[in-house]
Amino acid sequence: MGKRRSIKDLIFLEYRRAAFIPIVVIELALLGMYFGITSYIQGSSISLIDEEASRNIGEIASREAKNIVRQVEGIERLSGILQKEGMRFFSSPESFPLPAGEPSFGLAPNGVFYKTRDNGGSSLWYSSDTRIGMPERAKARATEAFDPLFKAVQESDAKIVAVYFNSYDSMCRYYPFLPKVYTVFDPHMDIPSFNFYYTADSAHNPSRQPIWTDTYLDPAGQGWMASCVVPIYRGKTLEGVTGIDVTIDSIVKNILDLSLPWEGSAFLVDKAGVIIAMPEPIESALGLKELRAQVYKSTVKEDTVKPEEFNLFKNKDPGVAAQISEVFSAGGLVQDFTIGAKTWFLTDSIIESTGWHMMTLVDKAIVRAPIVRLDALAKRFGYIAFLSMLAFYTVFFALLLHRARRVADRISRPIIFLAGKSTEMRTSPGTFSLESSGSDIEEVSLLYSNFGAMAQELAKLYTGLEGEVELRTRELKTANEELNKAYIQITQQEKMASIGQLAAGVAHEINNPMGFVMSNVETMKDYWRRMTRFVSALSAGQEGRADVDGLRKELDVDFMLSDGEDLFKDTIDGALRVKNIVNELRSFARSSDASEIVDINRLVESVLKITANEMRYKIELTAELGELPAVSCNQGQLNQVFLNILVNAIQAIPEKGKIGIRSWAEAGWIYVSFRDSGSGIAPETLGRIFEPFFTTKEIGKGTGLGLAVSYAIMRQHGGSIEVESEPGQGSCFTIRLPVGGRA
Repeated sequence: MGKRRSIKDLIFLEYRRAAFIPIVVIELALLGMYFGITSYIQGSSISLIDEEASRNIGEIASREAKNIVRQVEGIERLSGILQKEGMRFFSSPESFPLPAGEPSFGLAPNGVFYKTRDNGGSSLWYSSDTRIGMPERAKARATEAFDPLFKAVQESDAKIVAVYFNSYDSMCRYYPFLPKVYTVFDPHMDIPSFNFYYTADSAHNPSRQPIWTDTYLDPAGQGWMASCVVPIYRGKTLEGVTGIDVTIDSIVKNILDLSLPWEGSAFLVDKAGVIIAMPEPIESALGLKELRAQVYKSTVKEDTVKPEEFNLFKNKDPGVAAQISEVFSAGGLVQDFTIGAKTWFLTDSIIESTGWHMMTLVDKAIVRAPIVRLDALAKRFGYIAFLSMLAFYTVFFALLLHRARRVADRISRPIIFLAGKSTEMRTSPGTFSLESSGSDIEEVSLLYSNFGAMAQELAKLYTGLEGEVELRTRELKTANEELNKAYIQITQQEKMASIGQLAAGVAHEINNPMGFVMSNVETMKDYWRRMTRFVSALSAGQEGRADVDGLRKELDVDFMLSDGEDLFKDTIDGALRVKNIVNELRSFARSSDASEIVDINRLVESVLKITANEMRYKIELTAELGELPAVSCNQGQLNQVFLNILVNAIQAIPEKGKIGIRSWAEAGWIYVSFRDSGSGIAPETLGRIFEPFFTTKEIGKGTGLGLAVSYAIMRQHGGSIEVESEPGQGSCFTIRLPVGGRA
């Protein structure tokens, strides 16, 4: 036999157990559900924002690479002009006049034949190893004809630092003029052995097209640079090469000027994996320092390329080298790139004419920062809620235990009294007096008296219990009011959860127009610079008609004028799209208990816009919205009903399918139906779909509240939801609302 307890203790313990355990379990379950949903939403949001960022970064990197291609092509076009004029010169040098009179030449102490006086043109240098005779002097004199074109090319683009012609016999004509040029180059320099010469010869460039050198240290003392060189032939004879020098500093500045989202940075790598140019953020990420300046301890005697640590294929971190090799092989895809403990988005856009790779790095932590901050805020709210609940239930259970003792005492007192009286009656029958039954039989009189006493005690107990019933009724009424408040909160939470699931889609809808708005603004910025240059040239009034037409063609002014209006129109359209999306979301998300006159078709269209991204590429949508009278209802609640049913329809379609929406008015009612070609609902579960917390979805993918909340909302509006479904054939949910509106 178990331990005996008093009736008072037994009532107290059972009361405490029945109240304490269910409340604790429910509250812990709600907290777990909150943090679980928060964690799931964060994971889903990070996946979606990673996907969106990857797409945007790829598009922006491709666009910026095209900008560099246009700049490279501009320099190549200038090289082509130099090549054409050079070949024309060597075909008949005697027909070219001297642009600045007779030049002055001399022999330096180190044996170099050079141009001694600056006449506004190029400097000239002949290797001390070349024997200077009449032909060499004649060539040095005649090539003065190159100077006006060299000057025009050098001044046409701020990135160009020098224009030169190098001959097969180690003559260098270099613009701008270098004083004491004989001290700049090594006196014994064999020009054809350097990459800015042999890169363009017949063995390396049989097509005779403009070609770019690898990054090298300039013998003329300009530092690190790359050259666009072209061969100059006289018939089949290579007379030399002409080239345009672009310093690494100018390339780096160009890269630094790129405006990339999420604090991204771009850098240039040649086809051999050597970094051509990089801004400071890339230097920090790769642990390198860009060679923007070079101290010349002596003249350059041979090809000098960047140190081996700038070759990414030979990076000291094998992981970096392997990842770069994979990126080169992938051909432009956005990939994850890990350096140490940090992960980046890495894109690769190839500049075909040079073989360069323009790569961009975007820190994933910066992309995900808004989601991480929101998750931290949500968790902070969760912890605050947990502590608040802990404090509340500590006080609540203290009061509950006190109340339990009082209730146990009130219930047990009459029973104890009756038991005591019974014991008194049993132990002291002579001293216990009750009214006589009037019977002359002693046993009957005693029994009557005992039952009379028990009846009186039972009456007292009944009176006490009646008071308790009234008290319990008030408590149940209070609990029901609290339950209704909780239901309203759950309804709003279900709506916000639905909005949260669609937030990434809305973000995508906003990002798309904002993407091409930003792109158009960048393009208009470029057009502005080019038009400013063209207008400035016209205002100067020094060009002839041919020069103006040439500049107009070079800057593509006609195209800019025709394209500008379209760019402005597209930009305005994009901004209006963003404005409409935000207005729709604000209208949908607002919460109010008030009824208002509403166009039901307008609510359906609003929900379709909110869920547009969920249906894209997956759903074939048809909408037949008939003419409906306006009704009085709660707009926010009906929005939630339409959204719950439409999202369920989308989720019921595993890959691709159809959804049809129809609205009509008939016999004093408004009907809206949602028909899908999804998986349908089994007959055994069809009758339970409106039960709270009942769901057929996987754990974590549904709360079981959506349809229950929708059903309750329609009941509040005097309407109903009807469903027809067949497994494998789809479902049709029909909403019925009285024309008179909400009661």
